[in-house]
Amino acid sequence: MENSVQVEVMTRLATVISFIKSKTVSDLIEAKNKGMIELDDEELKKLSEIIKTSIQNSFVRSADEIIDYTNSLSENKKKNKKK
Repeated sequence: MENSVQVEVMTRLATVISFIKSKTVSDLIEAKNKGMIELDDEELKKLSEIIKTSIQNSFVRSADEIIDYTNSLSENKKKNKKK
């Protein structure tokens, strides 16, 4: 049970992270097109990759904390059932 909750939570979070990365790149392109930032296409591509990598790495680094939290929720649920 516990593992399936973790898998579901992490899968949903991975979907959210993917959306965040896509939306960030889209927003950068829009900002460039509106003249809010001045970058050539190569610089924009590099910046987008740096940002996407940073977001992904942050997610990976925080995954243990998320898993620990889902474990604590499962443990609390088990304890409450025993009462």
